[in-house]
Amino acid sequence: DELQPKYLIPFKLQSGEIQARAREWLGKGWFHPEELSKQARINQFTGVYLPFWTFDSNITADWRAEVGYERQESYYDAGSKSWKTRTKIDWRWENGRIHLQIDDLLIKGSTKISNKIMQRILSFDLHALQEYNPDFLAGWNAQQYDINLSRAWEDGKSSMREAAKKECYQDIPTNHVRNFSMVADFSDETWRYILLPVYISAYKFDEEIFQIMINGQTGTIAGQKPVAWWKIWLAIAGMLLPGLGVGLIGLPLLLLNGIGIFPLILGGILFTAGAFFAVRLYKQATDSEAA
Repeated sequence: DELQPKYLIPFKLQSGEIQARAREWLGKGWFHPEELSKQARINQFTGVYLPFWTFDSNITADWRAEVGYERQESYYDAGSKSWKTRTKIDWRWENGRIHLQIDDLLIKGSTKISNKIMQRILSFDLHALQEYNPDFLAGWNAQQYDINLSRAWEDGKSSMREAAKKECYQDIPTNHVRNFSMVADFSDETWRYILLPVYISAYKFDEEIFQIMINGQTGTIAGQKPVAWWKIWLAIAGMLLPGLGVGLIGLPLLLLNGIGIFPLILGGILFTAGAFFAVRLYKQATDSEAA
């Protein structure tokens, strides 16, 4: 009752190259422990053919929404006793249709692998797919799928709908959109069950276990890396302190003679920019440790 793979991509990267690549990858990134590359104890990499489904489809999507168009209007401001301009948005119902062709949408076929790490190494060149032959598996491990075709197709359709929705929004000539709705029709659907080459390992650092995956065709590496959080907090403090400092300087000046408004505005701008980059840095650090 189990389907057999029709195609696979052979391992192109040899096992002898893997350890050096992993060490080099561990040594990159300023907010990781400096001793990570030297002290991490990396287990032997295992080459595994992982199961994937690919889907093709043609999508016709009809959309309908209220679309807003900006216009400038003049008005008399009684407070300043002068004419000013303001932006008004005129809303009207519009509709349209887009056509989208999806080729080789990859959906993983196994629940036993980290989806977050796997998404970072999906740089496979599917033009290199070869017809399946059991001889390719000699000396390698291979996983059987536990996400069946119907479940994978539902995941695939969800991804395709999101792609169609994005295409519909690009079809609308303005950013002002509300009450959006879309009906998507799928046609000419095809699928393939394939195997893709991945090296998998784990390493130990500071009594914790972290995962690594390497694309066996392209050499793309992804995985978990511990974070030296003291570096993150220092960097975040460095991003926020300039805005706070300028703002604190402006506050007493504002109370004294009113000229502190300019430092306060500048401090607010600097603090907002610092907070934006601080949030991005924090997310990048937490993603680095996440599996």
